[in-house]
Amino acid sequence: RRMPGHLYSGDSETVDAGLGVGDLFFSRQGWQQVAAREGDPAEEFEPLDRLLTAVRQASFSEFANYAEGAIDLDRYATFDALDVVFAGNEHDYLSNHKFYYDPYRNLLEPIAWSFRGFQYEPALNLIDHPLLIRLKMTPGYLTRRNRTIYSLLMDKASVPNIRSRTDRLFETMAAHLSTDP
Repeated sequence: RRMPGHLYSGDSETVDAGLGVGDLFFSRQGWQQVAAREGDPAEEFEPLDRLLTAVRQASFSEFANYAEGAIDLDRYATFDALDVVFAGNEHDYLSNHKFYYDPYRNLLEPIAWSFRGFQYEPALNLIDHPLLIRLKMTPGYLTRRNRTIYSLLMDKASVPNIRSRTDRLFETMAAHLSTDP
C-alpha cells in the first residue's frame, strides 16, 4: 500500500580493513536499486546517497535534522522493535537492508525483510550497524522504539496472545494433523 517509488537493497561481503566491519553504510558499492517509479531514471540513487552521506559524515545535530526530515522514524522504530522483541540478528553491517523511498513524502523507510533469530538472548540488541547507531543518538528515537517494544510485548506479541493465536490455528488444522502421521 505504497505509492510507486524506489526500492534499494543492500548486501555487501566487503569488510573495511580499517574499521574491521562491513562497509555497507560507508559505500554505495553493496547497494542496488531493485525497483523504480515509472518515468524516473533507471538508476536513481540520490535518496540513498543522502542517507549514506549523513551516516558517514554528519554531525550529531546534522544527522538528527536529516533523520527527522528524510527517514520515516516511526516505521524505522517499529522495524527495530521487531528485531529487539524477536531477537533478530539479520540486519547488520553487511546485509539484509532494504529501503523504500516514497517520492511524495520524500521519506525513506525500511522494508520488513529477513527476520531471523526468534531465540532468547539476554542482550537487548543482538546487532548494530552505523545507521542504527546514529538513530539511537537521535533525540526521541529510542523513546519511539521502546514504546513500540512495550506495546508489542503487552499486546500482539505477548506470550498469552501468541499462545492463543497458535492454539486457534492448531485447532483449525487438528483434523488434518491427526490424519498425517
